[in-house]
Amino acid sequence: MTARRIFGAEGFLLTTLTVEDIWKPDKQKEAKSVYGTDDPCVHPCVMQLYDRVGAWYIGGRLEGVSLPIHYDFQHLRLSPSETARSFTMNGWRRVLGFHTDEYLHCAHREMVFTTAKEIGAAVFLQPVADLSHPGNLDWPLES
Repeated sequence: MTARRIFGAEGFLLTTLTVEDIWKPDKQKEAKSVYGTDDPCVHPCVMQLYDRVGAWYIGGRLEGVSLPIHYDFQHLRLSPSETARSFTMNGWRRVLGFHTDEYLHCAHREMVFTTAKEIGAAVFLQPVADLSHPGNLDWPLES
């Protein structure tokens, strides 16, 4: 076992990963299980899995050290314990989480809400909010 320290963009230590497992995944099997197809022409995430995800996976225990520094959307940036407390305060006993780095299109919306209704769960939508995709936001703003 080895430990790997993970730093944020500002140089602060965020977490330590104790590596317990390293394996080479069967990406074709993973694509079929997750996306229902292994054809990158059918689902764009299959192409991303094949082309952008590393050849080896690493698993282990994470130990949080500090949260990353953010200056925007402070009221939306909750720690895991604050998020769980929010669920409890809203009376949510079952929660379906959906994490996306793309726009939530109609098919995703229907999938999420149909599944939540079937299992009697509230929906926790957790989008990635960044400027990694050109055209997402007009940034920097022209003066």
